[in-house]
Amino acid sequence: MLIFHKVRDEWLVEGIGSPFNHLHKLLNYGMKIGKETKTRTRLRWSRSGKTLYFGQRALEIAKWKQFVSKLLDKGEDMLSKLIFQGDGSIPGMDLNSIIDDPDKRHAGHYFALDEEGAYKKARLRMLERLGKSDKWDKMMENLGDELKFLNAGVDEYLSLDEEFRVLLCIAMIFTCGLSGRGREMTSLLYMNTMEADRNILCEDGQMMLISEYHKSMAMMEDLKVKD
Repeated sequence: MLIFHKVRDEWLVEGIGSPFNHLHKLLNYGMKIGKETKTRTRLRWSRSGKTLYFGQRALEIAKWKQFVSKLLDKGEDMLSKLIFQGDGSIPGMDLNSIIDDPDKRHAGHYFALDEEGAYKKARLRMLERLGKSDKWDKMMENLGDELKFLNAGVDEYLSLDEEFRVLLCIAMIFTCGLSGRGREMTSLLYMNTMEADRNILCEDGQMMLISEYHKSMAMMEDLKVKD
């Protein structure tokens, strides 16, 4: 250790004519150049402003808009089927009338349950629509005084529901501004659980998605929030 300190104090210092001083300055010079030098961006626009290039890939904005529009149309059509709306439409909803209190943090709650008896009323609406739709015979079996769900019809409905959720996730990524990373977007909650609060809220007539990540929470004990 004494020999190491003797060599270090004599040679591993700046400001003297030593190999270490020369190499250290070269490294600092290289870091400064690396920080200040800008390379060509991979993301750029065409001169017409109608095409976006990412590396060697071109994306025509007009086609992108058509894709998003078709995606939303498909989502609305799937939702109409899921709620048994016979004419293919979706009932209107006044989001401005919804007062979503984020302080209601008990498990199993979200804004749609603020109305008294909301869950029971929703079930009755769905059964009434099912009864008027062409899906009744595929999903229900009449056993005298008792009604029973048919497994095949339920499986078909759940399959459509899962497909709709995947499409809805893609639509949120494309239409809700800057998206989170994959794990953040696929872990969003519409309802409070015992482990976490919901991430989908209604604020001033708009739906708001709040993604969270715990990258440094274990070290800093501070939750990072991205909106």
